[in-house]
Amino acid sequence: MTLGQRAFLWLQYLLPHHAVSRVVRGATRIGWRPIKALTIKKLASAYRINTDEALHGADVDAYKNFNDFFTRQLKPGSRPIAESPWVSPADGILSQFGPVNAGDLVQAKGHTYSVEALLGQRDQYSQRLQNGSFFTVYLSPRDYHRVHMPASGTRIEQRDISGRLYSVAAITVDNIPGLFTRNARRISLFENDNGQLFAVVLVGAINVSSMDTVWDNDPTISAKVAKGDEMGRFNLGSTVVVVSEQSIDFADNTAPGQAIALGNAVGE
Repeated sequence: MTLGQRAFLWLQYLLPHHAVSRVVRGATRIGWRPIKALTIKKLASAYRINTDEALHGADVDAYKNFNDFFTRQLKPGSRPIAESPWVSPADGILSQFGPVNAGDLVQAKGHTYSVEALLGQRDQYSQRLQNGSFFTVYLSPRDYHRVHMPASGTRIEQRDISGRLYSVAAITVDNIPGLFTRNARRISLFENDNGQLFAVVLVGAINVSSMDTVWDNDPTISAKVAKGDEMGRFNLGSTVVVVSEQSIDFADNTAPGQAIALGNAVGE
């Protein structure tokens, strides 16, 4: 590990995460055109964002502010949804996947964390997920930042867990134990048509203290949501963890670290 990487890790422990994130949140919502145009163009150029697939393209006047561009809607048909029962909920990197072993999930090589810690408590839901399957998708700044359903299900509960906002870049995931259980997160719980449970967990990160779901103001909990339907968004990039009571048969050619797009098949 380089000196710079060590310094970055130590900085993660020292930074006032929420204060920094509040400042960034305000800055990304400035609607003054010169600032909005500059930040949008710089991001698109630096990360080689494909604005052709965005509903409003690269037209900066179509976006209220930088965050509006960051959470941009795509043109219909840009992300076909595979027939597979399980699909990726977002664009990004499939960082880890596999079985839940006696309640433990893999964060990175040498690091695991528990379902109970991820869901914030020991309850009937964490118990049901003790021996299922999971997969984790990391979103980089270049990716489409809306999150969609990885499978069809009926929403049964949503909970918010407060916490820190460490970076979820590879270096922190590899070196900070229990990172996903330390960070703030929004947890949505569903049951499929066979009554089997799955959780979709939006993990917050530095500058990403704000996570929205499409039903935030909807009092109806028991609502069926179809695979591929939009369910939420990050207001800057982060990570999605999907945990299923049902075992998932991942394809033989699937490997940690591979790029994946919303709607790509994950497993049977």
